[in-house]
Amino acid sequence: MTDSTSTGHEVPWDDDSIKTSPRGGRDLEKFRLDEGETARIVVLDENAYLSMTHYDPESKRYARCIRDVTGGNCPGCEKTGDPRQRFGANVVQYKTTKAGEPITPYEWTVKLWTFGPDKFTQLRAIKKEWGDLRKVDLKVLCKSTQFQEMVITPLRNTIWLDEEAGIREAVAEDYKSNKFDIERIIGKVYSVTDMEKLLAGEELDKTPENAPPPEVVEQAVAEIEAELQAAEVATSPGETVDFDDLLEDLA
Repeated sequence: MTDSTSTGHEVPWDDDSIKTSPRGGRDLEKFRLDEGETARIVVLDENAYLSMTHYDPESKRYARCIRDVTGGNCPGCEKTGDPRQRFGANVVQYKTTKAGEPITPYEWTVKLWTFGPDKFTQLRAIKKEWGDLRKVDLKVLCKSTQFQEMVITPLRNTIWLDEEAGIREAVAEDYKSNKFDIERIIGKVYSVTDMEKLLAGEELDKTPENAPPPEVVEQAVAEIEAELQAAEVATSPGETVDFDDLLEDLA
């Protein structure tokens, strides 16, 4: 990952535009901490999902920029200016004390972590030094509840891969079954009409009639991926990790 993605803006963690997950109607579980709280997590997505996003503080809504899809017409650009980078990843959060010490017998929860370039930069640095993030537990200390300012420290012992812990298969199966569809949560493409409604604080129909044709969306995503490759960024929008390959890689 390179410094070309180190700028962007913070998305408030109290954003109420997403209330449920696309996995069976269960509540969306975000990874967030209170000031002074320490957590222990592991990132199990091979790559981060990157979405160029508009956030409107007036309506408290966010939406993916669509100017590349529509050829320049984007209500988000008109209302909030240039889009900003917003990243997402599935993480496993272990049950710990408030100080971050693991509690046995081990328990964990799959959560969605959405963050800006500041945390991406920290994770990028850890990956450069430590390698595959799926093999590294992270100690996360929250310095600010409001802005979710965090200090992220890699740990030598990775609980979910520890043979003595005996939870590897269970954690992997939980991740496979309960990981969030990040593209649908932070990367959904809206039509111009629906984005206007969204940023006006209106509720949308479940099946918008004016959604861009799939081929248009695919072309836009392909162009974004090409731009990322040109910038040597190791994030691939919409890329998924084959579960069996993941386990084989971590063997």
